[in-house]
Amino acid sequence: YLILSRPMGEAYAEVTQRWIGLGMATLPVLLLVFIASWWVAKSISHPLKALRDSALKIADGALDTRVAVISNDEVGELANTLNYMATQLEEFIKTQRSFVSNAAHELRTPLMMLKLRAEALQDATLPDEERTAYLHEIGQEVEHMAKLVSALLTLARLDEGKHPSAKSATIQDTLSLLHDVARHWRIEAGNKQVTLTTDLPDTMPPLPLSGDDLRIILDNLLENAVKYTANGSICLMAGVLPHQVIIQVSDT
Repeated sequence: YLILSRPMGEAYAEVTQRWIGLGMATLPVLLLVFIASWWVAKSISHPLKALRDSALKIADGALDTRVAVISNDEVGELANTLNYMATQLEEFIKTQRSFVSNAAHELRTPLMMLKLRAEALQDATLPDEERTAYLHEIGQEVEHMAKLVSALLTLARLDEGKHPSAKSATIQDTLSLLHDVARHWRIEAGNKQVTLTTDLPDTMPPLPLSGDDLRIILDNLLENAVKYTANGSICLMAGVLPHQVIIQVSDT
């Protein structure tokens, strides 16, 4: 028999030394990985926390809240989207408040007139002539309120950008429309002893808008002119320029 042997201590020592060297080499790498992971997590969580806080503020009614965009990555895109949403929401709320304000302002006067006429009609001693006149005035005020509501709804749709587009609408006979509007308001002006005249050309080109929209504009201007001209005259004028039509209402 031939028996060869060698102590294992040297082999164990070499293996231990290699493990120690591997551990010493791996520890800095693990430390760097930990630091990088912590930095990445913080860089992501901080903007997300800011987005969450801003969203909660907007939900509480602070619609002027905006998120600072500090990157062009997905988080930055999310911040831009949140800011856009806040802007659109703020504009929507302003539109609603404006609509309510306009409605309250415009409806206050006819509602007061209706209240006064209704109170007068409760008087049993009221002559039949005055009773008939008051009932006629109530009917006029109701019709006026219906027109106001229609105009306010149009205004609201305009503010929201939902009014039907005028791209497909055209006024073919512009001159007839202006004469028709002037004819109506000439009667209203005559009831207040105010003269309404027109200064219109012989021909006018078609206009790329809705006839109802133009009537709303002219009715608004002429109604104010008749309402606030105690004595004097009102003139509806129109002029044709190259690529342009000017329509003007003036009063004394």
